[in-house]
Amino acid sequence: MAIVTGTGLVTPVANGSALITASYQNVSGSMALTVAAPSTPPPAPPPTGPAPQTYTLSGVLRATPLNENVESAVVEAMHGGRVLASAMTDGRGFYRLSGLIAQEYVLEMRKVGYYARNVDVLVSGDTMRDLVMDRNRVALMGIVREAPPCTGAAINAALVQILDGPDAGKSSLTDRSGSQYEIANVAWGTFRLRASKSGYTSEEHTVNISDPVSFWNFVLKRP
Repeated sequence: MAIVTGTGLVTPVANGSALITASYQNVSGSMALTVAAPSTPPPAPPPTGPAPQTYTLSGVLRATPLNENVESAVVEAMHGGRVLASAMTDGRGFYRLSGLIAQEYVLEMRKVGYYARNVDVLVSGDTMRDLVMDRNRVALMGIVREAPPCTGAAINAALVQILDGPDAGKSSLTDRSGSQYEIANVAWGTFRLRASKSGYTSEEHTVNISDPVSFWNFVLKRP
């Protein structure tokens, strides 16, 4: 419980009680020693003061190349790799992030069918910032065949063309074996697609595509 040095200094080494005795010639004495560790003081309360001023960041999210408002997209404000605020765009593409202190943020946008974009924004007060995403690009593929009562064989050198939308005019010919056409790098959405060849009646489809690869086949009739 305690140690005594050669000079008589008594030092406790553990919690508890001990009897310390000393003698010199014919004189002796004793002392009861009790040691208890002090209780741990409670942590100091955090310093009081006004809460930091917070602001809102809002705007409209649109997409290229059609410049449409993007509904139900997630918009997140990040700082130091942590998401500090999150919102979802409404039917007008409007988002609103609240509770942001004055500092720089990275805005991340996400929605299936669109390429994500990150944007740096400095917030020093209530801020309006419109955002932009890109529609995914897709590939159109398919086969053009003869309609019954013909053989149903694939038609060689048939022209397949996009008629409207941001990619109007893009086209492809079925290849030499007549097996397939391919139009790459098309903005997904709804538009008209036409297949034609001299000696056949042309055919049109209104297509609505979102998958990375979309297949649309045509059947052409002889007049």
